[in-house]
This record gives sequence, C-alpha cells and structure tokens, in this order.
Amino acid sequence: MSPGRQSELLRTIAQKVVAAVPPPWTELTYNATLVTGYGESEILVTHLDGSVVREFPPRDLPVRDLRAEMYRDGSGTWFSMTLVITPEGRASTRFNYTDEPPADGELNPRLFADDLAKFPRDDAHIPDWLRARLDLAAKR
Repeated sequence: MSPGRQSELLRTIAQKVVAAVPPPWTELTYNATLVTGYGESEILVTHLDGSVVREFPPRDLPVRDLRAEMYRDGSGTWFSMTLVITPEGRASTRFNYTDEPPADGELNPRLFADDLAKFPRDDAHIPDWLRARLDLAAKR
C-alpha cells in the first residue's frame, strides 16, 4: 500500500462527494460496500435542521481503486468503508476488514469466493462469517 496514493484517492473521493451535494449541510457521510463483482454506495446528507437525506453518489468515484490499493498481502482488503466530511473540510474514515459488510439484500456467496481469489487472505484472516459464505459457494 502506498500511503501517498491512498491519500490521493481518499482526497479525490471526498472532493467529488462534496461537489455532488449543494450546501448548506452539516455533515456528509459516504458509505460504500464492495466485493469483487458487487458494489453499493450512498451519501447521507445531514441538513441544518438535523434531517438526513440519502443521495446517490457520483459514478466516477475511485473507490474500487482505493480498495485494491489498500490490499494487504495475506490480510485481504476492506469490505466496507465510511467517510464522514464536515463543511470545514475535515474528514474521517473507517474501513471494515473483518465484519460482514452491510448490503441491500443477501449477496451471492460466489461473490465472496471471487473476492478471496482476487484479494487472498491467510486462513487466520478469514472471519467465521466469510468462511461460512465460502462453504456455501463451494456447495453450489
């Protein structure tokens, strides 16, 4: 992983998310779930009155590039991420490498097998939920 490249990709994602939502707002939360062959994302816009509205993010966000860049040999890469942005330009990120990713509906177990082939993990880095999905994929 190149920290410089990772920072560049995160900066690009943040800039494009901010550009996609007209002000005023008090917080933008970009959520993404990715596995090989599947992806979903959203922007949650918190308005001045505290209401939260879901918006569609731009299509050209380099999130798949970021996920590939953050691959760690033997440990895999993340399944979901959250990026929170304030109007002052502060941003924080969380990456989920181990928990089952949130998704709108049940994901085909084969997607996780394909993901593991693309982003290999040592046995010690395969969580129980992922092992169960891989077992299901092997039976199909």
